[in-house]
Amino acid sequence: MKFQTDHKLVTSGPYRRIRHPMYTALIAYELSWVLVSASLLFLVYYVITVLLMIVRIPKEEQMMLEKFGEEYRSYMKRTGRLLPSFQQENSEEK
Repeated sequence: MKFQTDHKLVTSGPYRRIRHPMYTALIAYELSWVLVSASLLFLVYYVITVLLMIVRIPKEEQMMLEKFGEEYRSYMKRTGRLLPSFQQENSEEK
């Protein structure tokens, strides 16, 4: 993954609560195919795909930390990786 010279960290829209919304969407979409097809082949494909994403995400996040440093670290604390994190928001309300 290459960064553009003027690349900025996006924390709005779907990135407001989830750091990897595209992976979340793919996992849900492919799970729907597994359930609809009831096929062992789709299940094997699904498991392999999810495992590859799980391996890839930490590498992507390390690149983001190298590029954006503390800004990304702060973003990580207030968002979930694949599912929304409401922990930070709830603690602010108290």
